[in-house]
Amino acid sequence: MSATNTIAELRAALAEMKSRGQSSVLIDGLETYFAEMERNDATAPNYKLTDEQRHELAITQLELDTEKWKVQTEGHFANRLELFKSVIEAGQTAVKTLILMNGAAAIALLAFLGNILSRGPNFGEAIVVAKINVAMVVFLTGVGCAGATSCLRYISQAFYAGINTEKYGDMARNTAVVLALVSLLAFLYGGFSAYRAFAY
Repeated sequence: MSATNTIAELRAALAEMKSRGQSSVLIDGLETYFAEMERNDATAPNYKLTDEQRHELAITQLELDTEKWKVQTEGHFANRLELFKSVIEAGQTAVKTLILMNGAAAIALLAFLGNILSRGPNFGEAIVVAKINVAMVVFLTGVGCAGATSCLRYISQAFYAGINTEKYGDMARNTAVVLALVSLLAFLYGGFSAYRAFAY
């Protein structure tokens, strides 16, 4: 027990006696009190650690910190992996959707053109065919951009897997995003062009 704790206990005991109206302390009682304190101090655990104990405690703490770090890192890595997979899946779905939209529109226009051309020449229909050709080219451009987006997705992942090639991965990814937007705009413009051709 430290000297500060001993003094604090003595003061507390004296204050308690003083509150009861006692103004003096018998020496025998004080000696009995000191003996009781010494007995309690002898049976109390010794909190002074040796160098070896400190070393073992530091190793144990380091092992605990390492295990904690491993658990946190595994959780963080699993979270990032799932997020990465969801981004890849969302990108793949977007590319498939763009190819499907533009490709289906182009096939529909081809079927329509085949139907018109099979009935024979007509001046009005010839003008419609000329205008629909613009929409057809735009839809095919959209399909091509969506296909290029899919290729650039693969290329960007290949760059990210390499060493010191993240810059090229970013360039491929950004180009893929731009081409995907161009494919979407191509679908919208192609639809508008087809509408104008039919509205004639």
